[in-house]
Amino acid sequence: MLINELFKKKVEITNRTNDEGKSYEFTVNGKTYVCEFFEGPRSGEFGLEFHFVLKGAKTSNGKDNEVGITGTGDELEVFSGVMQVLKTYMNVRWHRLFHFAAKLEEPSRVKLYDRMVKRLKKEFPKWECEIVTGNLFQTYIFERVEYEDFDDDDDDD
Repeated sequence: MLINELFKKKVEITNRTNDEGKSYEFTVNGKTYVCEFFEGPRSGEFGLEFHFVLKGAKTSNGKDNEVGITGTGDELEVFSGVMQVLKTYMNVRWHRLFHFAAKLEEPSRVKLYDRMVKRLKKEFPKWECEIVTGNLFQTYIFERVEYEDFDDDDDDD
């Protein structure tokens, strides 16, 4: 299956809010994935952090729900679900800034993220994406360029 076709594949997304931000779930081949937007160590600079994990499973490094390669063999279908979650999030008018990253030691993930970003930029022209390559990670920082701050305390009436 071509990557372009997979990015168009739809999965059922459950939208739920958690204490740290926004959280979404979807299922691929009987496995549930959790996508979260939350306050991370670099949130002040880059907005909410986004990541996804296989719910309740250990990753290749043996940690529970740790971001990393899970080895399920469903990576392209999973990225289709991730793409759908990102589109859902980006369509909400008050969201302005978020980021995610790929480990440079995972070149296939970096390449797939690059392709996802290219599609997102084309579909969401009101968002810009800055790509920052560091020593360990390639970080994708999305910012809505046409953004209104909805301040409920505005006393200009």
